[in-house]
Formats: sequence, structure tokens, C-alpha cells
Amino acid sequence: NTMKTIYFCTTNKWKKQKIQREFSHYKNDILIEIISFEVNEIQNIDNSLVSEYKVKEVYRKIQKPCFAIDSWIFIKNLNGFPGSYVKMILETIGTEWILKLLTNFSDRTCYIKNSLAFFDGKNLKIFEEKIEWTISEKKANEIINNRAWSELHKIFIPKNYTKPLAEMTNEEYVLWQDDVSKKGITKEFMNWISSKKFKK
Repeated sequence: NTMKTIYFCTTNKWKKQKIQREFSHYKNDILIEIISFEVNEIQNIDNSLVSEYKVKEVYRKIQKPCFAIDSWIFIKNLNGFPGSYVKMILETIGTEWILKLLTNFSDRTCYIKNSLAFFDGKNLKIFEEKIEWTISEKKANEIINNRAWSELHKIFIPKNYTKPLAEMTNEEYVLWQDDVSKKGITKEFMNWISSKKFKK
């Protein structure tokens, strides 16, 4: 059986590591190749449309089977803010302002919606997941593990945990990450792609 190679495009080194780590759990005939170039992203209320646009842009450039992942954040008491504008928020007002905006709220829940889109020139398939979080009362001073890489990790507490990602030890982080990927879109995608017979 020949190896199937699928391409993932990102310029974010942490995303590269996360993808490599998550996909290494699956021993099969699929090879994930990571390529780096910027893709113009569209802003849209529907993130499945954004990931579809992104994956088709990548395919247009490389003409090989590829997938793209897009993440959105919806904070319940801020009417779903910031939605697709996560990067912009982090580059402008930062996490301190998210905490300020939530000052008087006891309900600090939010969820991240991840959308994974695959395209091979013919087959388009989209997988989605929602992951629930709570936003901490105050920001963690530092990141104590070598896995949490975003400023958001200083304020994001996973469901069923009491501390933000930044304050987890490496061991705790790995256990949490493995738990998430065991039932997430990575697994769904790999199960789907392994069962497909794609024309070369």
C-alpha cells in the first residue's frame, strides 16, 4: 500500500508542532507534509466558509490534497465576541481587555470552534468541533510549560480544570491535549481519510 501524502499549510511554528504531535497518534499509510506560505484569509461569520476558502486557496497553489484549520472564539457574555477576529484582538487590545470586559460577569464561559477543511481538487470535506472553556479571573504571570504558546493560554481554563493552560505542567498539558485529540476533528478526519480511496 502506497503512502498518501496530505499537505497542511501554516506559517505558525506552534501549529506545525501541534499538528505533527496530534497526527503522530495515528499509525497508518498517511503522511502529513507541512508547507509554509501566507494565505489571504477572508473574514466571515461562518467559519466553515473561511476554512473552505483557505483550503481551496492552498490547493490552487500546490495542486495536491491538503487541509486547513480555522479557529474561532465565542465568549458567551460578550455576545460571541471576538468570533473570527482572534488574531486582531491579540495584536490590538490583548487579553487584559478581555478580562476587563468580563469584570462584572460570574459566567465566564466561552467556546472555541475549530473547523478543518480538506480538499483534493474534487472532494471537499469539512469537520467541526466545539471545545468549552472558562476564562480566568486574572492572567497567569508566565507560561510554565513548553507547549502553551499563545497569550490566550494565560487566561483560558479547559473544561473540568481549575487553572489556565499556561499554568499546567508539561505532563498535565500532554494529558489534556491527548484527551482532546482522542475525540476531536483530527481523529474524525484521520478515520475518514483512511477509509477513502482517492484517485491519484
